[in-house]
Amino acid sequence: MLSKRGLTPLEILRGSPIANMRKTKKFLTGFTLIELLVVIAIIGLLASIVLVSFPSATKKAKDARIIASLSQARNEAAGYYIDGSTYTGYTITAALSADITAKGGTATLRIDTNGSDYCMYSGLNNGGYYCADSAGKIGKIATDPGATGATCAAACVAASTCACPTGTTL
Repeated sequence: MLSKRGLTPLEILRGSPIANMRKTKKFLTGFTLIELLVVIAIIGLLASIVLVSFPSATKKAKDARIIASLSQARNEAAGYYIDGSTYTGYTITAALSADITAKGGTATLRIDTNGSDYCMYSGLNNGGYYCADSAGKIGKIATDPGATGATCAAACVAASTCACPTGTTL
């Protein structure tokens, strides 16, 4: 009648299996050490997969926050222009600039001498930059928009041609 080769811990604690079978007509069972070790190994494997992908997800979340802050700054600049017909005097608010800095970016704003064009950008954690300008161009670009010779470099202020570089895409 007994086909098991060993006893589970609960069977040992409750007394002999034959006595239990006579009293309750069933065996008490529990998990074996091997079963517990297999479950722990599976949980460890799943945890390692999650931990490997976590840093990448964190960088993407920080980049999304930088993009959202620059988009908000772009909306504020549009409102500033509507009120005064110029971008001269506009600055990215301290709160948005601090949020971008806290997420690993650096907000940079360039306004041309006429006050008719602007370009703002920040570096992203996953590489590349995010750029927005007064002409409506907004998106990611691989090269630094503020590099020497770029259309959002410091020279754009004097040249009155501040804009995101060609190749900026959403």
